[in-house]
Amino acid sequence: MDVRRRLCRTAACLVLGAAILGSQGCSRNLIEADGLAGAARNYWVDRGTDLLDVVDVGISFSDEAQFALYADELSLLPLGYGVGDGYIAGIYGGNIGWVRYYSASAGLLGWGYEERVAGDLEKYNIGGGTAQGVGIGGLFTGPLGRPGGQLSSIHHVHLFWIGAMANVHVLQAVDLALGIIGIDVCGDDGFRCGLWPGETEVRTSAYAAELHEQIFKPVAQPAPTDGSLCLGRSPSPLPTAPAPAPAPAPAPAPAAAPPAAK
Repeated sequence: MDVRRRLCRTAACLVLGAAILGSQGCSRNLIEADGLAGAARNYWVDRGTDLLDVVDVGISFSDEAQFALYADELSLLPLGYGVGDGYIAGIYGGNIGWVRYYSASAGLLGWGYEERVAGDLEKYNIGGGTAQGVGIGGLFTGPLGRPGGQLSSIHHVHLFWIGAMANVHVLQAVDLALGIIGIDVCGDDGFRCGLWPGETEVRTSAYAAELHEQIFKPVAQPAPTDGSLCLGRSPSPLPTAPAPAPAPAPAPAPAAAPPAAK
């Protein structure tokens, strides 16, 4: 019986590993590098940003009085409410230093919704970050969010102009480990935000935009005007769709036949 259980567990681990490895290919930052020196530079930069992705920890500051009292364990037990629009002194969104951030969360255990944006950003442009459903209900109804956002433990307290944040992102830890052999599970090497397999650009779903409007926009605060002062993902571009291939030139019209001789 013990042997059978061990075989079943081993098979399950192999299937899970194959699914993870097959979901994303090699790092785009390695494949598209300019030569061996460029690939080596990109490799170590990506490992550094992957390491910063694993946690968010620091002190939050805001120009206007704000409120956040929210916690979520492994994206399954969201509870509380909060909007944060200001700066994090510490690590946030794959950056370290003085990081511009926007965070909005609401949850009641069975269902929740979270938004997180890092770096210089258009005000409340949730397309540049993560907007995802959490809790059992949210995981089924969506929105899906960015690859590295799920399986996260979020903790944010902000009262008036100052607060604290401590988050752990489990899938980002997997991305860090597999990145050692050049596999980019979260699709974020060289970019500010990750992509799911098959995606070519960051988009905001209509459902996420509707939830944002209904839950958070009425209480949103004015955004700070100063930018970030940090190292990490913020200087990276957002993924964009490749330019469409030029349309083929139309075939020349066939020449008219000469008139028949009389």
